[in-house]
Amino acid sequence: MNYNEITSEYIKKMFQKTSWQDHEKIDDLINLHGYILNPPRSFNSGVHFPHLKSQYRAEYLDLLREHSPEALEKVLSAEQASSEYRIKQQAESDNREEQAKKSWLFSG
Repeated sequence: MNYNEITSEYIKKMFQKTSWQDHEKIDDLINLHGYILNPPRSFNSGVHFPHLKSQYRAEYLDLLREHSPEALEKVLSAEQASSEYRIKQQAESDNREEQAKKSWLFSG
């Protein structure tokens, strides 16, 4: 890997603070930045990208903020909608469980 070709200012700052023993993190962030600029096109990179986004969530959001505030807003909005959906589904599931319990007690 050629570290002289780093284009992200965020990664350059991280690079300066990172020792060689932790170079794998910088390598991962470089790959993550590459996927942000050029979305995955193969199966392997399609699996690798979500893994890196999950493993380096804060860094991913910072890279999005640096590269595309619009994309960051879309990601955060999608996460919020997903969270609200999960909460709604859990409430409905809890309600169904409570109704089944009441029915059970009433029948028995």
